[in-house]
Amino acid sequence: MEKSDELKKRIKEIKEKIAKPCTEFETKNFNYEDENKVSWIGRVFLCKENEVTERPKDDDGKTMYPLAQFYLSNLPYLPEALKKFEYITVFMGEDFPEYTEADGLVSKNGKGWVLRTYTKNDILVKNEYLRDDNFCPKAYPLEAKFHAEDYAIWDGGGLDEDLEDEICDLENEYEDEISYYQDIGTDHTYLHKFGGYPSYCQPGLGLEIEEGYNFVFQISSDNVAQYNVVDSGSLMFFYNENEDKWMMYFDFY
Repeated sequence: MEKSDELKKRIKEIKEKIAKPCTEFETKNFNYEDENKVSWIGRVFLCKENEVTERPKDDDGKTMYPLAQFYLSNLPYLPEALKKFEYITVFMGEDFPEYTEADGLVSKNGKGWVLRTYTKNDILVKNEYLRDDNFCPKAYPLEAKFHAEDYAIWDGGGLDEDLEDEICDLENEYEDEISYYQDIGTDHTYLHKFGGYPSYCQPGLGLEIEEGYNFVFQISSDNVAQYNVVDSGSLMFFYNENEDKWMMYFDFY
């Protein structure tokens, strides 16, 4: 059924309110001039002098392995809160973090994972962190691409309450003529990304996982790098700019 001009206009207005830009990454071998100025999955090789070791450990003394190294300065889109950083490196343990009664569904940096940030003023050295092929992703460079319009997963994926009500009212008004995924939230990238919306598999926790902790990037299951977050899930990272602290949430199908 052809939609009326009025309905098309209202859909366009809602889409413009929702759409967020992001940088998404394609995992592939490609030519680059400087490996330091490329993002990587399954490889971390830059750190400060005092961080040189075979493997870092988390706050409980558990061994961590290299998951990803992101070079931020040349990304086509970056959340404002991260623009002070030049690199982010991420390490994970053999097992994904267990949720605790104290922390609930999220885990704090240093509890089963380690995230480090570096600015342009930091002096970094080469240190190829030791991998384990049993659970580390295969090492691949990540090609950054601009994704202009990322839309939220419907169920708790980051839409505010007023927008959800507006969409529901529109669906009720036009009954079978419109649905969120077919007409509004038509494009969501499930790849590794900075910005946009988190790729929740289960009913989500929104863009702010706790007060002040906002979604900024995710590392996803990756067929090319042979990395699987339990069952086709994603690791979603939330940053508190005022406190300079990180939290992580993951879910899966």
